[in-house]
Amino acid sequence: MANEGKEQENTDTTFDILFRGELTPGNSLEQVQARVAESFKLDEAAVEQLFSGAVVSLKRNIDRATAERIYQRLSEAGAVAKIVPSALNKSTSNKSASNKSNPSNKPANESTADQDANKAFTLAPLGSDVLEGAATPEQNQESIPVDHLGLEPIGSNIVEEDEAETIEPVVVDTSHLTLE
Repeated sequence: MANEGKEQENTDTTFDILFRGELTPGNSLEQVQARVAESFKLDEAAVEQLFSGAVVSLKRNIDRATAERIYQRLSEAGAVAKIVPSALNKSTSNKSASNKSNPSNKPANESTADQDANKAFTLAPLGSDVLEGAATPEQNQESIPVDHLGLEPIGSNIVEEDEAETIEPVVVDTSHLTLE
């Protein structure tokens, strides 16, 4: 009975294929684009979108065998793709756990998986705490004396004339050199 649960879990696992336009060594972009377009019957606009450098989800929520076939076709064309567990797998396991605690069987948030799958990486605003909630090591707040430092206006010399080392110019005799 315990094995049946594992088999069921394995067959329910789905995968996504992600591609960001990377090439295997020794292939040119034009060659790989042409082979991918031919293999998957894509028009020029679709190929340009695939090779834009952004992470593109080629297929979502597919079984392992289908993911392997698509991965193999991309590899043969000279493209580098990744097979990753689908985001739907995580939300399905979360839903089954929440359904056990929620006897009414009302979905907590069905669109969460779709929203998570469509999110792209973004930059945080300047000054944001990107390690929010993470433990930060305590630093010694030693006082560094800065009272001996001064500021000068923009464009001024930071070395006073009496502090500067005098360098005598070196005279090089170039009279024996000619241009032909």
